[in-house]
Amino acid sequence: MNKGVNHPVMVELKSGETYSGLLVKVDHFMNVQIRDAISVDVGDRKSTRLELQSHHDLVCRLLLE
Repeated sequence: MNKGVNHPVMVELKSGETYSGLLVKVDHFMNVQIRDAISVDVGDRKSTRLELQSHHDLVCRLLLE
């Protein structure tokens, strides 16, 4: 997964939230940090977060875009 650092990724959390942004770091436990994170919710509204950090037990999938 470290090959994805500084590349666009999509992170799906177990809560159903999905974020896309640039991968800053990831470890072998699947703790992830992305910057310029954009979330699309059910209502198709977009919100931007400067940075997203998620603990491994909250991550469902991490996809390289």
